[in-house]
Amino acid sequence: MSKVQPGVLLSIFILLTSCVTLKSNHPEKKTTPIIKKEVKEVPPPIVEEKEKLFAVAENKEKTIEIKKQLKSPGEIDPDFAFLKEDYSSALESYQAIIRKTDFIQYRIGICCLKLGKYKEAEKELKKVFVYSENTFFDRAQFALGEVFFLSKNFQEAIKSYRQIIKEYPKSPIHHLALFKLAIAYLQNKDEEGALKCFKKVRELYPLSFEGEKSNKIINEKEGHFSIQIAAFTDFTKAKNLAADFQKKGYNSYLLKKNEDKPWIYKVRIGNFKNREKASFFTKQLPEKTNFFITKE
Repeated sequence: MSKVQPGVLLSIFILLTSCVTLKSNHPEKKTTPIIKKEVKEVPPPIVEEKEKLFAVAENKEKTIEIKKQLKSPGEIDPDFAFLKEDYSSALESYQAIIRKTDFIQYRIGICCLKLGKYKEAEKELKKVFVYSENTFFDRAQFALGEVFFLSKNFQEAIKSYRQIIKEYPKSPIHHLALFKLAIAYLQNKDEEGALKCFKKVRELYPLSFEGEKSNKIINEKEGHFSIQIAAFTDFTKAKNLAADFQKKGYNSYLLKKNEDKPWIYKVRIGNFKNREKASFFTKQLPEKTNFFITKE
């Protein structure tokens, strides 16, 4: 065997070393295998309008309960349908909810009322009173009054409205119940009872639409003339003066007209058929009372 010269071996060693160095300085690019992921279908987002409608519902906790029971984003939202006055769809969706609350039960009754199903509405509204919570008792009682009123059963309507006034004096719909009671009395041919209620609305809720409407009805029934004893831009002062005269036995009340800028709160007494009767009544006023007779 022939011997390899040392110089040749050194050359081979240098060549191999340089190849290794070149390879390490320029590494091969590794290709990452492409993994296909399954793309899940994203359900369409709930529209913003729907959220806004939930926010204005009577009781947020009740609507949250309804939200939890909705099966899918595509299912009809009963509150959305209700506020859009689609009472048929709302009724169907409310009735499909398994765990009903007093709020849901109340809405079912209202849907029946709006659809003219008075017998069914009466039945559903009475179920509200079974619940331990009394959040919607006053509204349910008022709705029952509306059912009887629209059915022309004015005796029962009167009972329902009077029950609200008696049992829920601080209810936010107290003025509505008092006004509708007056209307029911009129329909039942009891003008005396009606006028008594209209005057109560005018006295307790002078700045409301019902107070203004009551004043117009009283004017038509008892006369357009009245005695004005004061006028204020300060509501509290006007209210206190009217209260003082009421304590003295006078039929005093506040009157505000929307066209007055700034608002002027007028304190007036009575209704009279003519100026002569109003003038005669002024003799009964306390001494030094400033007044004038007006027809408005």
